[in-house]
Amino acid sequence: MGTQGNFANTSLDLVPSKLDIVNLTVASNAARQSTSTPCKKAWIQSAVSNAGAVMMNIDASATSVVGIAIPCGPGLGSISATISTACIPAPMEVEIDDLNKLYFWSATDGNIVNILYRR
Repeated sequence: MGTQGNFANTSLDLVPSKLDIVNLTVASNAARQSTSTPCKKAWIQSAVSNAGAVMMNIDASATSVVGIAIPCGPGLGSISATISTACIPAPMEVEIDDLNKLYFWSATDGNIVNILYRR
């Protein structure tokens, strides 16, 4: 049957057609996927190495008071063997049709937002 894989032509409600990931870095207190990236659902998490909270808003800029804080790890500085003992919260799940509708803000430039999304 070609190279379509075992789940080709099945319902998209049951099986993602493709998963991909985007990593955004906060610069000048803001981050956003600048190009249109169509999707069905996104799982969003702040990197475990981040120094502070990251806020998220949809269709408008996020600020220190506008939006919601996204889940983040314990701020260990890097992933290592000690991470297995740390409590890392589950990522935030957002149903959205395009990643460029997501806006992020952080007081700390260099913080990273990890977005796994389903096409």
